[in-house]
Amino acid sequence: MDLCNTGGKGRLYTINTRFLQDQVEGLFVSRRLYLDGEIPFEEANNLEFLYSSSWQVGTFSDGTTEFEFYLSEGEHTMKLEVNLGNLGEIISEIRDCVTQINSIYIKILQFPARARTRIWITAIIKEFRMKYRRWV
Repeated sequence: MDLCNTGGKGRLYTINTRFLQDQVEGLFVSRRLYLDGEIPFEEANNLEFLYSSSWQVGTFSDGTTEFEFYLSEGEHTMKLEVNLGNLGEIISEIRDCVTQINSIYIKILQFPARARTRIWITAIIKEFRMKYRRWV
């Protein structure tokens, strides 16, 4: 999207946009903002767009703070990029947890059924608990 500041001197602007976020009910989606090919400040990595079944008009924000952007006189380019935002860390931790659970499952499957005693399975579970206390 191209922006044009023909009002003379550069100054701070709030930027409003019209958007539709009707795919992730009850949550928000995140976007990263590039202004003239660069991320203008850290918070522009996680702009939030809340769910609604209809079109919305909103100011770029992180959900609580409306952001202002300095635009000098002339033309500017703005681009939004999909990202996981604040959910990225949680998703990464869930992936890690699933990987570890799968490794325990594979360990169990490596032994023949007749060798899988209650004592042995209890030992595997204890090992898992000791290794991954933060999940249990």
